[in-house]
Amino acid sequence: MNKKIRNTAALFLSLIMVLVFSACNPNTQQATTAITPVNNGKIAFVRMDSLVVNYYLAKEINEAFQETSKGYNKEFSEKKQKFAQDVQTFQTKRQRGGFLTKVSERKERDRIVAMEQEVKRMDYELSAKLQKIQGENNKRILDSLNVVLDRFQAEHHYKYILDGAAVLRYDGADNITSDVLNILNGSQTK
Repeated sequence: MNKKIRNTAALFLSLIMVLVFSACNPNTQQATTAITPVNNGKIAFVRMDSLVVNYYLAKEINEAFQETSKGYNKEFSEKKQKFAQDVQTFQTKRQRGGFLTKVSERKERDRIVAMEQEVKRMDYELSAKLQKIQGENNKRILDSLNVVLDRFQAEHHYKYILDGAAVLRYDGADNITSDVLNILNGSQTK
């Protein structure tokens, strides 16, 4: 979707450049008929940052994600703390000569190394799970947004609906953020 928007924005900017340079060239007759069919549609934009902050579904999803993340972090923190304590205990015991044999010291060291690998694996797996959840959440929000934008575009005959983050100036473009947000939040039961 972002690539499509960028391509559309690039095409739109190219058309504007052609119009500007055509208007500046005194030898150019008014040959806007070739460009007019492409540029006769209305343009709108949505401020995605405002939309996501105020969209009920996005808020609910974010709160659930924060709770899940908190649970994962707590579990990881406890495992990491246990590992740190075991390392400290091992080092203290080793410095004091607390191991009766080199074999028992090696077994304890191997256990600590295995525990370190377990902590690293857990960190990787938890990060991967959280990234996957975040990706699914983003897709869910974008899917609901695209359904509304498709309907909004068809009903209001917009040729382009852009992400407002890329729009620096907008003479003649409609900011439809609040309209889209009202539709999105209206379809949510809050």
